Amino acid sequence: MIEAKRNGTKIVVIDPRTTATAKMADLHLKPIPSTEVYLFNAVANYLINNELIDRDFIVNRTENFEKYAKVASKYSINDAEKITGVPRDLILKFAQLIATKPVLFTWGLGMSESSGVDDIKSYIALANDLSAALSIVMTAITSLIFAKYVRSRNTVSPFMVRNIRNIMVNPDSDKPIDEDYIKAFEEALSSMSKDSDDYVRLLTMLGLMYLQNAIAYNCRDLFSRAVNYLGMAENAMSRVNVGYETKLMINTLRSKIGMYRYKFE
Repeated sequence: MIEAKRNGTKIVVIDPRTTATAKMADLHLKPIPSTEVYLFNAVANYLINNELIDRDFIVNRTENFEKYAKVASKYSINDAEKITGVPRDLILKFAQLIATKPVLFTWGLGMSESSGVDDIKSYIALANDLSAALSIVMTAITSLIFAKYVRSRNTVSPFMVRNIRNIMVNPDSDKPIDEDYIKAFEEALSSMSKDSDDYVRLLTMLGLMYLQNAIAYNCRDLFSRAVNYLGMAENAMSRVNVGYETKLMINTLRSKIGMYRYKFE
């Protein structure tokens, strides 16, 4: 990388931290953690609208571009500035650098271990000159955590536990979650210690479930409940040392709320 820079290569680092690599970069973007999806898709939308994309590559080497373009069209540079905390002029500079061929994209563990699938899919789509038309999906680990949590605790009835495989916590699915499950989780909150990892995780699960139903029913009130549960989870997390899985779930909920906020505000 050092040699490439000496030879005139422009280096862009996207990292909320000021690392040694960031210090040597020509452009350092510092998005709020878990908002990277909005940054990448907003840049993608800008490049599409300004025809700064490789149409030949898209036609010959990719598929479902129009579907991806429709997803990206919901993201704007102005909103990206508000959500990610990255100044608009830096986002535009980033977009212009991408439009200058050739471009090499790489990522490290930071993306894999925060919003994971969401971040990397949007990043790859951008790297392929907006080629990989990939829907934004919930990280698989969240659903696994959900099932494991329900099975390991007396949170819902035995019947619900036996049928937990039928529940998919995925806000992008457009499939609502039965209100009985949500009510059972809310009732469980009252008997839990507020200074525990389980309490924070349960708040986050409720936020994810309310967000999923808000999207499925296009309901602003349900979206507000999801936002409230995120706030409660973040507040509780400030008092409690939580595990990696819980942090991952909170990051996912935060990212999803940012992604769908435009629908309800």
